Amino acid sequence: DGSDLELDPPSPYRSYIDWLQRQDDTGAEDFWREKLEGFKETTGVPGSHSYTKDNDSPRLPGKQTLWLKDTLTDSLKTFADEQQITLLTLLQAAWAVILSRYSGTDDVVFGIVKSNRNVSADGIDSKSLIGLLINTLPLRIKITSGTTLIEWLQEIRKEWVSLRTYELTPLAQIQSWSDISPGEGLFETIMGFERKTFNDRLQELGVGKGWKIIDLMEKTGFPLGFSGVMDQTLRLSISYDQSCYDSEFISRMLGHIQALLTGFIDQPNKKISELAILTEEEQKQIIIAWNQTKSVYPKEKCIHELFEIQVEKTPHSIAVEFEQFQLTYQELNSKANVIANYLINEGVAPEMKVGLSMHKSIEMLVGLLGIMKAGGVYIPLDPNLPQERISFMIEDSGISILLVQDELIEKYSSLNISQIPVASYLSNASLVNDSNPEINIEPENLVYIIYTSGSTGTPKGVAVRHLSLINNLIYANNHIYFEQDLLIPSLLNVSFDASVKQIFAPLLKGGKVWFLPEEVIADPHLLSEKLKDRQSIVINCMPSYWNAILNLIDQENIKINPDAIKKLIIGGEKFNRQLIDRTYSLFPDIEIWNMYGPTETTLNSTVSKVKSDSKISIGYPISNTVVYILDKQLRPVPIGIPGILYIGGVGLARGYYNNPSLTAQSFIPNPFSDEPGSRLYITGDYVKWRSDGSIEFIGRMDHQVKIRGFRIELGEIEAVLNQHSKIRSVVVIPDGDTYESKKLVAYIVLEDLPEPSSDELRSYCLKFLPEYMVPLMFIFLDSLPLTPTGKVDRHAIPEPKQDIKMSDSYTVAPSNPMEEILLGIWKDVLVIDGFGVTENFFRIGGNSISGTRVVSRVYSILGVEIPVRAIFERPTIVELAEYIKSLEPHM
Repeated sequence: DGSDLELDPPSPYRSYIDWLQRQDDTGAEDFWREKLEGFKETTGVPGSHSYTKDNDSPRLPGKQTLWLKDTLTDSLKTFADEQQITLLTLLQAAWAVILSRYSGTDDVVFGIVKSNRNVSADGIDSKSLIGLLINTLPLRIKITSGTTLIEWLQEIRKEWVSLRTYELTPLAQIQSWSDISPGEGLFETIMGFERKTFNDRLQELGVGKGWKIIDLMEKTGFPLGFSGVMDQTLRLSISYDQSCYDSEFISRMLGHIQALLTGFIDQPNKKISELAILTEEEQKQIIIAWNQTKSVYPKEKCIHELFEIQVEKTPHSIAVEFEQFQLTYQELNSKANVIANYLINEGVAPEMKVGLSMHKSIEMLVGLLGIMKAGGVYIPLDPNLPQERISFMIEDSGISILLVQDELIEKYSSLNISQIPVASYLSNASLVNDSNPEINIEPENLVYIIYTSGSTGTPKGVAVRHLSLINNLIYANNHIYFEQDLLIPSLLNVSFDASVKQIFAPLLKGGKVWFLPEEVIADPHLLSEKLKDRQSIVINCMPSYWNAILNLIDQENIKINPDAIKKLIIGGEKFNRQLIDRTYSLFPDIEIWNMYGPTETTLNSTVSKVKSDSKISIGYPISNTVVYILDKQLRPVPIGIPGILYIGGVGLARGYYNNPSLTAQSFIPNPFSDEPGSRLYITGDYVKWRSDGSIEFIGRMDHQVKIRGFRIELGEIEAVLNQHSKIRSVVVIPDGDTYESKKLVAYIVLEDLPEPSSDELRSYCLKFLPEYMVPLMFIFLDSLPLTPTGKVDRHAIPEPKQDIKMSDSYTVAPSNPMEEILLGIWKDVLVIDGFGVTENFFRIGGNSISGTRVVSRVYSILGVEIPVRAIFERPTIVELAEYIKSLEPHM
C-alpha cells in the first residue's frame, strides 16, 4: 500500500548458540540411553524400487498432499479435545501404526521436529531470532496390540512430553548413546507438524497481505517424511525420495493414514491391533477381486477314473515311452489293472498306504496307476535314500505292501513288509486279471503321501487328495499344456511332487509320458542327443538344472535345437533375470512359465508367464485357489508391503500324515471365508503384492532353504548333528549366491576333544540324511554367537573360508599331469579349494549337475568323451584319471 515497512531488530543468533553451549547436559546421556535401550534396528519402510542406503545416485524429491474433509478435521479436533491431547499426538499415533504395519515390527522410532521457538532465556527473544532453532529428536513408540486406542494415545502424549527436559540434546549425541550400529541412522523417516501455515504466520506479522503460499517443496536427508499442517482443513503431506518410492505407493500410504484417522474417530475403544489401515476399496481388491478364481473341473472323479475315460477315447495312442519300450493307453490300462486287482486281493482298500520304490521305468508307471486303481495311497520311496530314512517313512506311514523292481528286493529284505516285484508279476500270465476294478473311492480320498524335510529332525508326510491333484492337472492342461502334441520329458524323481504333473497331465489329455533314464537326465550331453530329433518339447525343471544346461550350451558347445523347445516351466527355486535373458537369447521363441507352490498346496498354487521384458513374479493364483498376504496378526498387508503368503482353496493337502499337531500349526482356519472347514496353509514365504495383482517373492521367514531344487529344513540337519556324542551345539547355514556355489555349512561347538574329522561327520549324516542335505563344510567354533535373548545370532556367524580343509585327504597332491588337469577342472567347476586327489567329488559339493560340467571340460581340454556316470562310479581324481588313461588306446 506504499507505506514503509518497519520490523523490530532481531535478537542475535549467536546469543542463542552461546546459550546452547552453556546448557548443563548432566543426565541427558542416562535419559536417552534409557529411552533407546534395546532398540537395535532402524525402522524402515520397504520401498517400491530397489534401493540401498549407500546409493550414491542423486535423490529425486517428490511430494504428495491430501486435504482432509472439513467434517473429518472437525471430528479429529473434537476427539483430541475430549481426550485432552493434541492433533500432533493423533498424527504421531497414525504414523507409528503405519511404520509398524509396513515394517512388521511393534517397536518403532522416527524423527520428530521440534521448533524450539519457545526457548526462554535471558536476553534472547526466540520469536524474533533469525536462524535455525529446530532440533530433530527420536520418538520411540511401542505398539502394544492389546491396548485400546484411547489408552495408547495417552501413553504417546506422556512419552512426547517427557522429552522436553532434554529436547535440546543434539541428535548426533543421542545417536552415539544408542545401540544402533555406527554408520546407521537412528531413523529413516521424519515427521513434523505445523499448527499454522507459513502464510498465516506472515499475515500475523502484517507481512504479505493478499499473498498466498501455494506449497513449499521440502527436501530432507531422509527417504520419507510425513507432515501435517493445520490449514483451513488438516493437510497431510508426504515428501519422498522418488528413487525409493513411486507415486502410487505414496498415494496409497496417504489413504492408509486417512483410513486410520477415520478409525480413531469411529472406533476409539478398539485395540490397536484391530485398527484397519487399508481403504475399503483396497480391502475388496486384495481379499475378493484378486481371488476370483472359481472354475469348473471334474471334481466328482478320481485320477484313475479320468485316465480310464481317456483310454476309451485313445486306446491305441502311445501312452508311455521308455528307451525302446512303449505302451498304448489300452496296454497301460490293462497292466495297471493286473497290479490293482492283485493289490485288492491282498487286502488293499481305499486310503490304505502302499509303498513304491522303483527307478524310472514303464513298470513304475504301471505300479503308480495300479495303486490308484486299487484305491490305495502311493508313497514313493527313493531307493537312493539312507536306510534309516526309508525305515522311518515306512513305519510312520504304516506301509505293509511295497511295489519294487526285482533288483531292489534285497534292499528291503530285512523289513517286515510284503514286496511285490512288478515286472516279475506282470510276466506271469496265469495271474492276469486285467479288467477295471470296481472300488468305492471318492475324490476326497488320498492319492499320495510325499515326504519332505522336517524342521524337528524327521521328515513329514504331506497327504494329498485326488480332488486337489485333479484341479491342478486340469488347470495345467487348459492353460499351459493346451497344445495336443506337446512332449513333456519326465526329468524329476517320483519322490518330488512336481513329477506328478509330468506324468499325469499328459495321461489326462491323450499325450505321452516320456521317461528318460536317470543317466540321461544327469547328463545334458546325453539329454541333447535325446532331444535333437524331437519337436514341441516342454522342459519342466529346476532353475539350477536349466542354468547348468545353459552353461553347457554357452561354454561347452552343446547343441540343442532352439526351435524344438516350445515351453520352459521353471519351479522349485527362485530364479533371476539373468537366467531369463540367457534363455531368450538362445531360444528366442520359447515360452517361459514360473510355477510356485509348496507340496502342501499340491504341485503349484500360482503361475506367471515370464516375458523377455517383464518383471519376475510368482504370478497369480490358479483356478479354485485363494491367496492372502498377511502380517503376524493375520491382517492383510497393503500393496507393495512384505507379508507372509497364505494359500487356501481346493489345492490344500489334508495335512501332515500321522502328525495332527503340526497340521494344526500349519493349516489354520480361513478368517476370510464363511465356508465350513475352510483353511489356509502358512507357507512361511515373504512376498508382496504388486499393483497389478501379481505376487513378488522375497524370501523365507524361517530356516527353510532350497538348494538345487531340494527343499531343506536346516533344523532337521541340526537335529541330526546334535545327536552326535561329540557335539554340544550346531547351526547350519546356506552359503553361496549362485546356483553353482550354493552349499550348506555346519558350525559346531564340541562337547569334548578330539575333534571329529569331516569324513566322520559326513558319514554320520549320511546314515540319516540324503546326500543333498549333508553339509559340505564343517567349521568348529569355541561358541556360537547369541542375540540378547539367548538365541543363535545367524547374522553374526563368520563366513566360511574357501581354503578350509575339506577332509582328512586334503594333503594328497597330484602325482601326474592327468591328475593335475582334473584337479584344476574340479576347482573351477566347484568354486572351492583345499582338497586333494583322493577326495570324493560328491562330498565336496559335487552333484549330477556339476558333474556334467566336469565331463564337458574333460572333453574340451583332453578330447576324451566320458559319461557322467563315470564320476559316480569313480568319484575321486585318482580313480577318474586311471579311467581316462584306460580309454586312450580306444580313442
